[in-house]
Amino acid sequence: MSTPNFDQPSISPDYSSAAIDLEDQATFHIVRGRSQTRSSIHHQTTPQLRIMFTRSNPTDFPAMQLVRTGGLIRKCARLTFITLFFAIIGLVFVPWRQTAPGIGAVVALDPQKRPQPVMSPSKGVVSYVKPGLREGSYVEENDLLLRLTPFASEGVSQIDTQIVAMESKEAAAKSSLEVAEQGVTLQENSGAAMALSLKQDYEAAKRKWDQAKDEVAAAQAELQDKRNQLRIAERVVSQGLISREELFSKQQAVESQFAKVSKAENAVEELWATLLSKEEEIQSKLHEIDLKNQMANQKVLEALQKLNTVEKEIVDLRTKRNEMDRLEVRAPRSGYIQQWFGVAGSDTVKEGDQLFVIVPDTDELAVEMKVSGNDMPLIKEGDRVRLQFEGWPAVQFVGWPSVAVGTFGGKVNRVFPTDDGKGNFRVVVTPDNHFPREDGWPDGRYLRQGVRANGWVLLKQVPLGYEIWRQLNGFPAIVADDEPATGKDKDKDKGVKVKLPKP
Repeated sequence: MSTPNFDQPSISPDYSSAAIDLEDQATFHIVRGRSQTRSSIHHQTTPQLRIMFTRSNPTDFPAMQLVRTGGLIRKCARLTFITLFFAIIGLVFVPWRQTAPGIGAVVALDPQKRPQPVMSPSKGVVSYVKPGLREGSYVEENDLLLRLTPFASEGVSQIDTQIVAMESKEAAAKSSLEVAEQGVTLQENSGAAMALSLKQDYEAAKRKWDQAKDEVAAAQAELQDKRNQLRIAERVVSQGLISREELFSKQQAVESQFAKVSKAENAVEELWATLLSKEEEIQSKLHEIDLKNQMANQKVLEALQKLNTVEKEIVDLRTKRNEMDRLEVRAPRSGYIQQWFGVAGSDTVKEGDQLFVIVPDTDELAVEMKVSGNDMPLIKEGDRVRLQFEGWPAVQFVGWPSVAVGTFGGKVNRVFPTDDGKGNFRVVVTPDNHFPREDGWPDGRYLRQGVRANGWVLLKQVPLGYEIWRQLNGFPAIVADDEPATGKDKDKDKGVKVKLPKP
C-alpha cells in the first residue's frame, strides 16, 4: 500500500488553460473599461485566486447584463432628482393662506324661517286633516291643516250660552251706568243752580246791610250837626240873639234825629242778623249739595264696578271659547311640511304634543358652523370664508383658495359669545361675492337647510415653509395684518394677535 504524498496536490488542474482564460478575461476587462489588466492578473501566483477570477466573469451571468439600467435612464433620474430638489426649495417660499377650519350645516339666516315644530294647543282628538296633505306638501300661511275636537264637545255650546247671558247683563250694567251718570249731571246742575241762588240772596242781604250802615252814618252826621246848632243856640239865647221858641225847636230836632239814628242802628242790627242766618243757610245748603253729589257719584261707581265684573266674566268665557277655537291648527308660515304626526279619527293628543314640523320658505341662507376654541380668538365679523357643500363636487386647496374648484365664498356674519358646552363656538357665515369669478351660492333647489358644509376662515398669508415650521412646533395661526379695524376694534384686535418667534 503506497503512502500518499501530501506535498503534492491530489488534483492536478490544467494551469495552462486557466492562464489562457485569465488572459482572455483581462483582455475583456480592458475592452469594458475596467481597471483590471493582464499584468495584474499575471501577478496572481496561486491557482485558487485564478479560479476565483474565473468564477466572477460576467460572461458566466448574462442575465445581469440584460437588467442593467441604461445610461439615458440614469441621466433622466439625475435630472428628476435635481428638479425635485429645487422644487422643494422653491415651495418653501410659496405663499400659503392660513385658515381656521369649521364644520356646520346650512340654515336660514332668520331664526323665524328655520324648521319649526308645531305643538298641540290643547288636548283633544284629531278630527280633521286637510285633504291631500302629506309630508313634503307646500302650505300657505294661515291654511287650516287640522282640527281637534275636545273630549267634552258639549262644553262649546254651554260656553256660548253663558256668553250670551253675560252679554245681556253687560247691556243692563251699561244702561245703569248711563242712568247714574245722567243723575250725576242733573245733581251737579241742580246744586250749581241752588248755590247760585243762595249766593245771590246773600249778596242782596249784604247790600241791604251796607245800605243800612250808610243810612246810620248819614243820620249820625245829621244828628251831630243838629247838636252843634243846639249848643250854639244855647250860648246865644241869653244874649237875646234867638228866641226861646227857636231853642226849643232845635232841641226837638235833636231828639227827633236821635230817634232816627237809633231806628237806623236797630235796622242795621236786624240786617246783620239776617245776613248771618243767610250764611248759615248757605253753608247748610252747600253741604247738602255736596252730599247729593257724592251719592250720585257713588251710584256711578257702583254701576261701573258691576259693569267691570260682568265684562271680566265675559272675557274669561271668551278666553275659554278662544281656547276651543285654537283647536283649529293653522300653518304659522308658508313652507313645506317635513314631518306629520296627526292621524284623523284615531290620534288623541295632549297639550304640547308635537303635531308636525314645517320648513318655511326663505331666500336668505347661511352656514352655521362650529370652530375650535383655539381658533375663536382669531375670528371676527367680516372675515372671508371658503365653503364646501355636501353633495357639490369640489376640489379644495386649503392654503390656495384661488385655485380651489367647487367651493363658494362667504363672510363671517356673527360669532356667538359662548360655546356649546364642549369648547366649540358657533359662527354664522353668509354669502359673499368678494371673491372673483363667483356668482353666489348654489340655487335653493340644490342648497337646502340641513346640508352639511365644511368651512375655512381665511387668516394671514404666510410662506409655505413658515406654515410647515408653525405646524411642526404647534404654534397658533396669526391674524391677518390687513384686516379692517378702526377705533376700539383696533384695540380689540391687538389683544387677539399672537406674536410668534421667527423661524
